[in-house]
Order: sequence, then C-alpha cells, then structure tokens
Amino acid sequence: FLPHAAHIGYPERVHGGLIGMLVDEMLVYAGAPHGLWGMTAKVRYWLRRPIPVGEELSLRGRLVQRSERGFRSVVTIHLPDGSLAAEGEGMCVIRQPPSPAA
Repeated sequence: FLPHAAHIGYPERVHGGLIGMLVDEMLVYAGAPHGLWGMTAKVRYWLRRPIPVGEELSLRGRLVQRSERGFRSVVTIHLPDGSLAAEGEGMCVIRQPPSPAA
C-alpha cells in the first residue's frame, strides 16, 4: 500500500485510522488462502512508529487459529526499511454462503 497526501492525519504522517482499516482488511484476507471468508468481529492494533506519507508499506496477515465459527489472525505492517510500523490482531466470523433460492 502506498499512502499519499489524502491519507495524512498529523502533518506528513499517515492517519492512524487508515492504519486500523488496513489491519482490519488484512485480518479477513488472512483466511483467503485457507478457503475462509469472514467478517471482522473484533480488532485491535498498535502503532509502533510514525508512518510517513509516500513510502510503500508491506502488509502481512497470517491465520493463527481456526474454529467452526471463525478464525483469528495477526497482521504486521512494515516500512520499506523492514522496521515494524504497526501490528494488530483480531477475530473474524466465517461468512456463510447465501442459501439457494427455493
């Protein structure tokens, strides 16, 4: 993800709420390689350092626990130099496919 000027919160820094949204999205995408699509039920995130605008961020999500009803994932966001900028975790409920039309 490459944040630009529209993503500024504090001068020259990415808005923390946008980082929270990225963590939320990556929680869900962590289930995709396992055939799971969910909706976020709970999310927490921590900003570890200021995130400058104009630097490409590396986002990683990893599924760490699975149950019948949902899954838990962890997320990391790194700056181009590899340093940890933010991290998060959360629970997703598995989205049930729509019922076939009768």
